[in-house]
Amino acid sequence: MTKILRSPALALYFLSPLIGEFFLGDFPVVLLPLIVVLAPWYGAGALLIREVARRRGRGWPTIALLALAWALIGEGLLGQSLFNPGYADAHLLDHGFLPGLGIGATWTVFVLAIHVAFSICLPIAIVELGMSEPRQPLLRRRGILVCTALLLVGAVVTVTTAYRTWGHFVAPWPRLAGTAVIAVALVALALRLPGRAPDGARPPGPGIVCGLFLACGAALLGGVRLATAAGLVTMTVGIVVAVITLALWAPSPMWTDRHRLAVIAAGLLTYGWSAPIRMWGHSPADHALALVSGVVYLAAETAIVVHLHHAVVRRERTTYG
Repeated sequence: MTKILRSPALALYFLSPLIGEFFLGDFPVVLLPLIVVLAPWYGAGALLIREVARRRGRGWPTIALLALAWALIGEGLLGQSLFNPGYADAHLLDHGFLPGLGIGATWTVFVLAIHVAFSICLPIAIVELGMSEPRQPLLRRRGILVCTALLLVGAVVTVTTAYRTWGHFVAPWPRLAGTAVIAVALVALALRLPGRAPDGARPPGPGIVCGLFLACGAALLGGVRLATAAGLVTMTVGIVVAVITLALWAPSPMWTDRHRLAVIAAGLLTYGWSAPIRMWGHSPADHALALVSGVVYLAAETAIVVHLHHAVVRRERTTYG
C-alpha cells in the first residue's frame, strides 16, 4: 500500500475503483482482479477531474461539481441505472419513483452522492494529503491523452456491459438528452467557480469533525435502507450537513491536515462498517465471504489512515521542528 501511495497518479487511478466499488461492498475480495476493468472509467475519471480543477487553480467545489457530472454520465447515460427498472435486479426505481422523470428519487440521490463523495472526492483527498505539494498537477500532456483514451475505453465497457447484462435497456431519448444537458451545465458551472473561497469559520477539533462525518456517512448509507420518505430526509440531511460544514470550515486557515485526515478516516470507516452488510447474501458461504471481504477491506482502510497519519506527523515535524 505504501509503495502504491508513493506514486500519486497511480494511487488515484486504482484507489477510485477500489473505494468506489470494492470498499463500498459491491464486490467481494475474490473479485479484486476486476479492478483492472473498472479502473479506466473510475481511475482515469478521477485523474482528469483533479487535473482540470488543479491546473485551472480551482478548489474542491469545482472537483465536486465535475464529479457530479461524471456520476450523472456514468449512471444516467452509460450504465443507465437511473432509468432502468431492471438494473441489478434490485428494483432500484421502486422507492420514490417519479414518473415524469423516470427515476427513483431514493436511488438517484444515493448513487450520485456516493460517487461524488466516495468514488472521486475521497480518493483525491487521500492522494493529496500524502503529497508535499497537494495542488501540483499529476499528469503531463501524454498522461492526459492516455487518461482520456482510458476514460473512453471505460465508458464503452460500462455501456456495453450494462446493456448486455440488464435487459438490453435503453432509456427514452428525451431522458438521455436531459441528462446530457444537465451534465454539460454542471461542467460549465464547475469551471466558472472562483479558485479560492473566503476564509471560513474556525473548525472544531479533528475528533469532533471525524464524529460529525461518521454521522453524515451513516445517514447516507443507512438512509437508503429506510422507507422512502424517511430515507430521503435522512440522506438529504446527511448530505446537506456535510456540504455546509465543509464549506464553512475547510477554507479556514485553521483547517489543518489533521482535520483533512479526520474527514478521510470518517469516509473510509463509513464504508468499512457498511460493506459487509451490502455483501451479506443469503447462504452461509455468502456470509463467510462477506465477513472475510469486510475484514480485508477494513484492514486496507486502516492501513491507508495509518500511512496518512505518519505522513502528516512527518510534515508537522518538518514544519515546526
